[in-house]
Amino acid sequence: MLGDLHDHRRVLAPILRAVAVAVAVADAFPALATDADAQTVRQRFSDVAKAYAPERDARVAVEALEIPLDGRTLAARIYRPVSETGPLPLMVYFHGGGWVIGDLDTHDSLVAQLALDARCAVASVDYRLAPEHPFPAPCDDARDSLIWLAEHRSRLGFATDRLAVGGDSAGAHLSVVAARGANEQVAGLVGLQLLL
Repeated sequence: MLGDLHDHRRVLAPILRAVAVAVAVADAFPALATDADAQTVRQRFSDVAKAYAPERDARVAVEALEIPLDGRTLAARIYRPVSETGPLPLMVYFHGGGWVIGDLDTHDSLVAQLALDARCAVASVDYRLAPEHPFPAPCDDARDSLIWLAEHRSRLGFATDRLAVGGDSAGAHLSVVAARGANEQVAGLVGLQLLL
């Protein structure tokens, strides 16, 4: 009986912590107007992430990267666990946010934790957002950046035998689109997906 109670507490504890954070966010950040523009919503999302996201783990090294694509350059960050040596497998990651909000900073600690837990390098890509860049711009950015990173794995110091793609929410959708597009060009290029 006590074991069952302990198991319920273990399961409920993270849920209750998430509810407590949601309540704190609601108290600290009043509701936005229903007609708030994209910039206002982005700023709020960024403010909430800065206030409540955990600090990036110091066991992960981060470097900025620019991805030169046809007619545009995308910002990206490369995350590598400092304890790992040699060329690491690469996961290309796309943040969530409904194709309108989110960026490299709002997902920084999450991506760092992925690199640490998976013991791989993670390239977080900052794709163009709507409404300034409507569909299919984010999909094009995801596919093209994935292919560019795959083509430059060796030069960037990544293992060339394993490539994954992942994302959360809208970023998960972009990772599916990117993987399909990349695998249509080079069969089997993307071997794994992480969809959150």
